[in-house]
Amino acid sequence: MAKDYEMFWLWVQQQMEARDLTWYTLEKAGGVSNAAISRLAREWRKPTVFVCQAIARGLRIGLEDVLRQAGYLPSQPTEIDPRMQATVDQLLAIWHRLSEIDPDALDRLLNVVVMQAEMVEATARVAEQSKIKEADTGPKK
Repeated sequence: MAKDYEMFWLWVQQQMEARDLTWYTLEKAGGVSNAAISRLAREWRKPTVFVCQAIARGLRIGLEDVLRQAGYLPSQPTEIDPRMQATVDQLLAIWHRLSEIDPDALDRLLNVVVMQAEMVEATARVAEQSKIKEADTGPKK
């Protein structure tokens, strides 16, 4: 499991080297306590959204880039259905409000969104498999 995030932490380290940063300076610039990020990196553990925010601040890059590298977002940006744009805008507004009030709430919000997305994907897969099975065997009688 830990190895799942090895590539992410290697990417962070490359970004740090390109900017001549140490773990200490990254953590300080990111606004987190000493060793908060480096401890996760040494163990190749999954970064929380809060840690991703600190890394983005410390590296002075967009949060979206860090979230993509960490696996929270698809590796390639996707076009958003115009009907969904209002929902995305609302989520971003909530995200920004929560980050000012309770950074841990961001992780909880993301977990809820991810669970909902996984349920929708699972339901879509089951429906697709049912269609394929029905096409192969004919309609149920």
